[in-house]
Amino acid sequence: MQRRKHSAEFKQQVVQEAIETGNKALVARCHELSPNLVSKWVKAFQEKRQSRSFRHSRYCFSLRDQTVGGGE
Repeated sequence: MQRRKHSAEFKQQVVQEAIETGNKALVARCHELSPNLVSKWVKAFQEKRQSRSFRHSRYCFSLRDQTVGGGE
């Protein structure tokens, strides 16, 4: 059996459906995918989103720290 390669758009669609329905197994079945694969994609999406928000908040804090006391 040959491995299938899925586009980023398809993965994003599946992840969005899984999050909206709250049922990864059902979404996997509808798209003829392994439930473990869908869970893996959802987890990767959530970690990536959390990582981005952490970097953004850290950047905002460093900018704010630079401006505090800078005008004195």
